[in-house]
Amino acid sequence: MLQSSADNVPRSLKPEERLCPLWKLIGLGVSVLVVLWMLYTNQKIMQQVAAVENPDDISMFFLNNIHEKHPADESWRLLLAQHQVKVGALTDAQETIGPLFTMRDPMVQKTAGLLDLQILEMQIVAGTHNEQGRRGLQSAITKRIRDLLDHSTTPEDLASLAASALLAKDWQLATQVYRQLAQFDTNNQAEWFRKGAKLALVQRSYIQASDLFFLARTNSQSLEENRKDYVSGLKALIAGDHFNSAIVQAEKYLGNLERDEATLKFLVKLGRIAGSGDFTQKYVDKLLRVSHVRSRNMHVTFKHVNPIFSENISYRHQRLHAELGTTEEHLKWNQLWLQTTFENNLAKGLDLPQSLPPYDPEVYEMAYTVYAENGHVEQAYDVARAASEAMPEHLEWRTRRAQGAEWTGRPAEALVQWHV
Repeated sequence: MLQSSADNVPRSLKPEERLCPLWKLIGLGVSVLVVLWMLYTNQKIMQQVAAVENPDDISMFFLNNIHEKHPADESWRLLLAQHQVKVGALTDAQETIGPLFTMRDPMVQKTAGLLDLQILEMQIVAGTHNEQGRRGLQSAITKRIRDLLDHSTTPEDLASLAASALLAKDWQLATQVYRQLAQFDTNNQAEWFRKGAKLALVQRSYIQASDLFFLARTNSQSLEENRKDYVSGLKALIAGDHFNSAIVQAEKYLGNLERDEATLKFLVKLGRIAGSGDFTQKYVDKLLRVSHVRSRNMHVTFKHVNPIFSENISYRHQRLHAELGTTEEHLKWNQLWLQTTFENNLAKGLDLPQSLPPYDPEVYEMAYTVYAENGHVEQAYDVARAASEAMPEHLEWRTRRAQGAEWTGRPAEALVQWHV
């Protein structure tokens, strides 16, 4: 009689003897469920405890008991230290987090370091230490910041460390952090460079401050910000008596501000303070030209210039109209061509006729002073003459015109002006 295939299987390989008994499987499942429940419950309890803003004695008793039973659990240790900080037990908190600095996990070290930094800041703000103790706290804060810099890779972390360095009055470290911040937070680079520059000024590091202001200037968006950062960088050098450097940096970083009247006025003042006649002359000439283009109207001209610009525009138009019989429309196009040519030449940096713009008290005052100081008496006389014609009741300009007439060999005109 044939036996079934099951009977041919060796007894040692029969399925019912290779599987665990049912009661063992049930026990294993229950054990897994218990472990998962305990983990979930533990996490939930930890979250609930962490959310407590004002821990009471019961909460602290519970945390201390958990910590005593699980001293190697860094999560409970950190939570206990955070609650100790909340209740003002700062020394106990520092002792609690001490072992965490030996952990291999960099995130644990970072979290412990930030908490320690918070504790040190609270201690220094409390003001309960004498001068020596306060200096010790400042040094401890500086050391902790330097340790944390290796683990801080977000703008938020670095901004917090910069604020801590300010609290410790370590201006150099704060400036370093702001530099690092500018590299991370590219959307706000200019602002971080400005903050670093202002801190450098506090510590009288004028060259470093100017460098940071110029870095901010290269990352600024608006013309106003460009001008502010540029001027601040030059002022930092002036504050440190670095006048020669200021002249060099002014040329280097001028850029798109070369047609900005406010900037050119500042450069004229800088040149006078630095005692650089050539620099001052260069930028007062630029100021007059830019002011002239802005005004779009050339009324008064210097002597000995290109004949095409040597006469008043309105008179030139009348002459063209008489000689060529041109219409008013042609004259209008001619005036537009002259103005466009002037602006194009300015944009190309070509030599331009030394024309004076319409009277502007500040611009004329600067021009006259610079020309007179640099010994350019013809140009000083022309400025005074143009100003006195624009402001005939202004006694100071008539006096200057009389002096200029004497300097340039015009005695008859000088006599007239002295007796007006």
